Amino acid sequence: MELSWSVNKVFKGGNDMIINQLMKQKYADIYKNRIDELLSKYQGSPDIVSEEFEQTADFEEVVGYYCTNHPDNGLEVWLANIKGLTLTHQDDKVTKILKQIYTEEKEA
Repeated sequence: MELSWSVNKVFKGGNDMIINQLMKQKYADIYKNRIDELLSKYQGSPDIVSEEFEQTADFEEVVGYYCTNHPDNGLEVWLANIKGLTLTHQDDKVTKILKQIYTEEKEA
C-alpha cells in the first residue's frame, strides 16, 4: 500500500528536522572544541579567547557559534551582523550552511 502525499511529507519533514538538529550539533561541537582549546591555551582569559576566536575561526567554527548561541534564529542574527559588510568566501560558506540549517528547519 502506498502512503498518501501528506503522510510522505510529514515523514520527510520529520527527517529534515532530525538532520538539521544533527547538523546543529555537529557545528556546535566543533565550536565548543575550539573554545575549549583556546580556554586551555589562554588559561581561561575570556577577552583573549574571544579576540583569538574572532581572528582565527574557520567557517565551521563560526557556524557552530551561531548554532550554539542563537539556536532558534542563528541565520537571522548572522544576516543582521553581516549586513552592509563586504563578504569573504568564508562568510559565503557560513551563510550557505546557516540557510540550509535554519530555512529547511522552518519549512519542515
